[in-house]
Amino acid sequence: MAGLSSVEVPYRTTVDMLNDLKGGNLDYAILEPTAALAQERQGNLRILVITTSERLKFLPQYQTFVEAGLPIRVSGWWAGFVPSATPRPIIEELSKILASVTSTEETRQFLANIGYDVWLTPPNEAQAYLRQGIKDWADYVRVAKIEQT
Repeated sequence: MAGLSSVEVPYRTTVDMLNDLKGGNLDYAILEPTAALAQERQGNLRILVITTSERLKFLPQYQTFVEAGLPIRVSGWWAGFVPSATPRPIIEELSKILASVTSTEETRQFLANIGYDVWLTPPNEAQAYLRQGIKDWADYVRVAKIEQT
């Protein structure tokens, strides 16, 4: 999408990749937020863009790929999953518990410190988001010309 030629380098650990990035063996990397923020705070690297579709509420200083002109939207997220046959009342109770935990200032601040905003959504919307993410990744793989095995 950006006209760059890239080669995937499969690292065993984030530390190995960071060493190559800091050592000048890599021109760029896409990191998960916790590692990227820690390295930037130590002055070891500079965050150019973030992959979320919108700027983070707690870290609004970082522009998105979309703002930089590239239609890339990738978000790390956590979710609670249950078997598909789980009764609706149990799903609703679990959703209430998750909402209770994520609504605390302590949780919001903890997540902000590692590069995440709280995003709580009803189960049916979460399922649709997951399905769309699968389609999006198929497009990313196609555009990047990653060989499928």
